[in-house]
Amino acid sequence: MKKIHGAIIQLDTKFLLEKVLDFKGAILHDIYLDRELFSPSVIQIKLEHPDLPEVEEHMPLSKIYLIFEATYGKNGVITSIKRIDPPRN
Repeated sequence: MKKIHGAIIQLDTKFLLEKVLDFKGAILHDIYLDRELFSPSVIQIKLEHPDLPEVEEHMPLSKIYLIFEATYGKNGVITSIKRIDPPRN
């Protein structure tokens, strides 16, 4: 039988929302792979936060891509990441 290298990766949601995505205090509703694609390469995260577009309750949410700006150290390693779109309120 063929062997693979794999694991179930677990991330602390507070770390993901606050440190990686820069949405401190967000309410996480769901995380899933975009199954509309033949080869899923997009993770969709459904959350509520004041920096995101406003919609009426129970209406469809907009799909947006986040834009980040990274700062690199002398050795090429990322030293900080800042979300620039949608902007922080």
